[in-house]
Amino acid sequence: MQSHSVSPPVCAIDIGSNSVKMVIGDGNGILCEEVVQTRLGIGMDGGSELSADAISHTEAALASFAVLATHYGATRRVAVATSALRDASNADAAITRFSAALGGTARVIGGDEEAALVFAAASMDPEFARYIDGTVVATDVGGGSTEVVVGEGRRMSFHTSLQLGAVRLSDRHGMLGDAAISADQLAALDADIAAVCSGLPEVPPDTVVISSGGTAANLGGAVLKGKKHKMHGMLIDINDLRKLRDRLAALPLSERREFSGINPRRADVIVAGLSVQLGVMRVLGCRNLLLSLRGLRYGLLWSLLAEQAEG
Repeated sequence: MQSHSVSPPVCAIDIGSNSVKMVIGDGNGILCEEVVQTRLGIGMDGGSELSADAISHTEAALASFAVLATHYGATRRVAVATSALRDASNADAAITRFSAALGGTARVIGGDEEAALVFAAASMDPEFARYIDGTVVATDVGGGSTEVVVGEGRRMSFHTSLQLGAVRLSDRHGMLGDAAISADQLAALDADIAAVCSGLPEVPPDTVVISSGGTAANLGGAVLKGKKHKMHGMLIDINDLRKLRDRLAALPLSERREFSGINPRRADVIVAGLSVQLGVMRVLGCRNLLLSLRGLRYGLLWSLLAEQAEG
């Protein structure tokens, strides 16, 4: 009887403020991935309780992921929760429910660990090897926070978790309604972002910024507009990013929902998300954005598989 040399499948989950993202993989590659929007972080700017509905929606998503994990034979299931759970007064009760629904382990991670997983996803991606010989910047614009990590190759030299998220900022600046976003709202948003980003380090001007998460995926979709082109690894110039952000801001929510490439369920927060990405690049002085469809959950998956292989 032959022994199996491939590591058993692992299920890795990112419980974010806007959505819950799952990936199942083993030593041979990715077996399954799913994303469910639950808006766990809505109303959480400044800290408060997670809503009962948001907890239930997240619990249901995790239960559906547990079914998939069973199907693929992933007995090890790990979910990490980020900004919304860090801020919530009822986080412990929610985490208990999430662990039970998953049939595995759910835990809250701090900003430092979140940043490390975002960087792992970028630096361990074989398709990005040509971009990480020198300085690399990895970013992940989430619903409640944004991770910014700077490193050389696979070694981090700076990381921070900024309290800038697409849901958080849309809520704070009154941008969740049906109307187009006014010039005053956009100016206030940009000033808010610039102030929080002011402590970011200097990097060489030719540094490529890697962007992962839902904002990156919607950015790529909007740029491609249905064209057959690989989104993962696509380069976007900062001027094209700014033009798209401004164009979407000028549209009422109904038209943003119909904009080609934009997920209708993210249409109310996409302007804030793009604004954060734009603001980070402006402060860093970088022009090129490299889109990644493999965010934090991939960093977690690859870390778990490496840990499993080591024994």
